[in-house]
Formats: sequence, C-alpha cells, structure tokens
Amino acid sequence: MAVNTREEVLKALVKIEKDEIFSNTAMKQMLSAVKDEQEKNFAAGLLMGILQNRIRLDNIIGQFSKIKRRKMSVWICNILRMGIYQILDMQVPSHAACNECVKLARRYGHTASAGFVNGVLRAAARNPEAIRIPPKENAVPYFSFTYSCPEWMAEKLLKQYGFDETEKILGAYHKIYPPTVRTNLLKTTPEELKKRLETEGKKITIDKKLPYVLHVEGRLNLECSEAYQQGLYTLQNINSMYAAEILSPQPGETIMDLCAAPGGKTTHIAEKMQDRGEVLAFDIYPHKIALIEHAARRLGISCIRAEMGNAEETKAEYLEKADRVLLDAPCSGLGVIQKKPDICWRRREEDIAALAGVQKRMLDTAAGYVKKNGVLVYSTCTILKEENEEQIEKFLLAHPEFEKCEAHLYHTYTNGGSGFYICKMQKTGR
Repeated sequence: MAVNTREEVLKALVKIEKDEIFSNTAMKQMLSAVKDEQEKNFAAGLLMGILQNRIRLDNIIGQFSKIKRRKMSVWICNILRMGIYQILDMQVPSHAACNECVKLARRYGHTASAGFVNGVLRAAARNPEAIRIPPKENAVPYFSFTYSCPEWMAEKLLKQYGFDETEKILGAYHKIYPPTVRTNLLKTTPEELKKRLETEGKKITIDKKLPYVLHVEGRLNLECSEAYQQGLYTLQNINSMYAAEILSPQPGETIMDLCAAPGGKTTHIAEKMQDRGEVLAFDIYPHKIALIEHAARRLGISCIRAEMGNAEETKAEYLEKADRVLLDAPCSGLGVIQKKPDICWRRREEDIAALAGVQKRMLDTAAGYVKKNGVLVYSTCTILKEENEEQIEKFLLAHPEFEKCEAHLYHTYTNGGSGFYICKMQKTGR
C-alpha cells in the first residue's frame, strides 16, 4: 500500500502536539515510514516548516476562520497549518494543497470538517494580501508574527540585543544549514573521512577554524553510513564542539562531565585526550548512561566511565579530584530553536527563573570537584543573560577562589551552528 506523505506529516504533527514527543523523534519516525527519497525531502521540509512557523500559521488561520483554534480538534488544526504553509510558503498549487487537506479532513474529521478546511484554505489562497502583518514599529508583535516566536521571547531578545540583532538571531532560526560532523582522530583524519563520505555520495567541505570538522551537504542517514557505524565520526553541532575546545583537556588528566548525555561532548573530550586519562561522565537516567556507553564503544574509546549522578548533589568521593570539569547545564534552549522549533511553544517565561536556580546549584556543586589551579567550563545552549553572563557574575561573587579566563557567545547567524554560551574559569585558590 502506497504511503500518503502528507498523512505521515500530519501524524507526526499530532504526535508532537498531543503526545508531546520531541520533534526530532517524530521526524525520524516519519522519515522511516516514507520510502521515496524525493518524498522524504518534501516531508522533512513540510514538517520542519510548520514547526518553525506554527505561531504565524495559527495567526493566519485565525484571520480566515470563524471558529477559534481552541475549539478545533488537533487533527483539523494541523491540517489547516499544513495547507496554509504549502500554499503561502512552499508555492504548492493551491488546488493541490486544498484537495489533499480536504481528503485528510474527511478522514480525520467528518463532512463538515472537510467543508470548513476547504473554505479556510481557499480564502487564504485567494486573498494572501489580506493577511494582517504587524508593522516593524510595533516590534514585539512584529517579531512574534514574522519569526513565529512567543511575545515574551521577542521582548526578552529585544531588551538584550536591540532590534537589528534580534532580527538576525530570529532570522537565522528559519534558515537551513548543512550538518556538521566531528572526525574521530583516534581512527582517521579529516582528509580520509572526507574521501570516505564522498564515496557515500556526500558533498563535503572541511571547516577552516576547526579542521577536524566537516560540513555535509544534504541529510545524513547515520543508519546507512558505514563510516558512522565504524566510528569514524560523530554528528555534532559545530558550536557545541567549542565546549571541549575551550575546556582543553590533556592526556592523562581526570575530567568530569556532569550533564553528559547523550555523550557528544564527553566523547569529544576523550578524543582530545587521545583516550589517555579518565573521563567521568554523569547523568541522572539509566537509559542516558547507556547512550554514553554506546557512543564510546562505537568510537573505540576506553577512558570514559559513565555513572548515575545528579549534578545538583555533591558526590563527596570526587571533591577536588578533577583537573577539569565541564558543566553543560540544563537551560531554556533558546539557542537551538533552529534545530528544535517546538521550544517556541513549549518553553514558558516562568521557566527561566526555575532553570537559573538549577544552574546555580549545579555550578556550586561543580566548583567543589575542581582541583586547585584546575578548570571549570560552564556552557549552555541558550543566549539569555539570566542563564549566562548574569549566572557567572553571581557565581564568581560567591566563589572568589575562581577567576574568569574567557567567555564566548556563539550565534547561529555567524556560522550556522546553534546558539551557545561557554565560559572558562580557573580555580586559583585565593
């Protein structure tokens, strides 16, 4: 039986909204159901486009529908999002988009639902110029509509960055950037890996700043990549790699990674140490410990020891035992919206203060593990000062034995990587 690509996209959207599964998991499940490569590309573009533009799409639906969105079923609401996005953003012929959405509405609703969907979509297709877009002078509603982010988020970014940089930040979240992979230097070289991936049909460029990083044009299917299965590389966001770069672990040292799963930074640390020394990796869930151990085995790394551990609670046996500690703390995730657009409607403004409290407790715990003259690196995948610069300022006031060495804020618009904050501190003991 032939797979209906749009129906698979619809099922994924409902899973994300109703069952609250993560968008990357829903994407993987959807693509496994769609077999044709061209259809996979269409499905991936449609799903990601709807997720990235959901707030704007809902606003447009509200302008053409007499029925409030909260009164629609989750199926009909997502069918409308699919139709509006295809017509306005993907330039799919309106009759084709309408017809397919009406069929889905009839299947997942009833006859009246199909007529309702048909009416809304055809009205939007006939009158796109009637869509009311907030003017730039009304900055918060403008950013919320144009870049599909909640108003509280737009307001915070405007306050911190101003209009022009906020537009750069949010605009970058709607662009597509090639994935990056980290060469496993324990097994191969960037040049050898480049040739190997090119034999798998990929177009590859080597990064100029981090020469072990390769940029890959198009989607990567790790399950079908022999080079991946043989542990020659790890799929990792380029700005995430700067955490290990700035930590600068050395062979023979004892390193602690306090929030380690799924193991990207942990294995990067071990590779930079040439698999000599000890990397203690902690996380609070058994299945996440298994992910770290699996990653280490695939890459041929033996120096990692993964243990259950809560980074808010001190393990007395490790006090002042680590040469270097990495705390990649839980955060609001505003730097990774380009990869995980569901953050825009799942995250709430009140979450920020709660997360800041967790980060503070984790930093206090991490400080105790660092030897004198050792290093502590704090990193997040957010770009808010409350979780980054202000967090570090408070930490240094409470811990005068540490001094700040360097701090970096990475934005998606600069190199296509996610937004990251990374701060390196040294325990001087004064």
